[in-house]
Amino acid sequence: PGMVSKASSTLGESNSKVATAVQTLLPALLGRLLKKGDIPQMVEILQDSGKGNLLKHVEGLFEGHGVINGMNLGERMENALLGTKENDFIADVASKSGMAHETTNRLSNWVSGTIAAYFGDKMVHGKRSFADLLRDLESEKNALRANIPSNIYSTLGLAAVMSPHNATTQRNATENAKRATAESSDRQQTTSTTPKQKNTT
Repeated sequence: PGMVSKASSTLGESNSKVATAVQTLLPALLGRLLKKGDIPQMVEILQDSGKGNLLKHVEGLFEGHGVINGMNLGERMENALLGTKENDFIADVASKSGMAHETTNRLSNWVSGTIAAYFGDKMVHGKRSFADLLRDLESEKNALRANIPSNIYSTLGLAAVMSPHNATTQRNATENAKRATAESSDRQQTTSTTPKQKNTT
């Protein structure tokens, strides 16, 4: 509530509109985090956020102080999460909340920064791997899905990653692929080290 009030004052939008926007932005952006997965770009942003102690400065984001310790981590996180879908996503959230497109975009930046701050702190100071944190987030995907409007769900392409069985199926497929690769490597090593039989005929 305090951050909503700060954002409302900074943006010149009503508390109710900001609250509605945040309630839409947060689960949608977390859904995109699940979709992006454990990729180097995301890990780098989260590590920078943790090392820069962004979590201690997160209230400053909602007061309009987007650059923390010389890094605009909110914008970096937002760009990494949304990519080319950013404009359509912001338009959808603005339409639902009644906020202007520009102020919705700024708020999305701050919420993205908050996500980076939280996960970055868990990684750097909590010594958790990003893969572990994604597994924790995956367990909450039913609640996330219930709070994402259908048009935004579609805009962000979340159906594949947020469906009840897909994440497990995808993880199993990845593990099976790794296992098959390891077994293939073992077979090749065995073949190369097995002495050839001499032809005695």
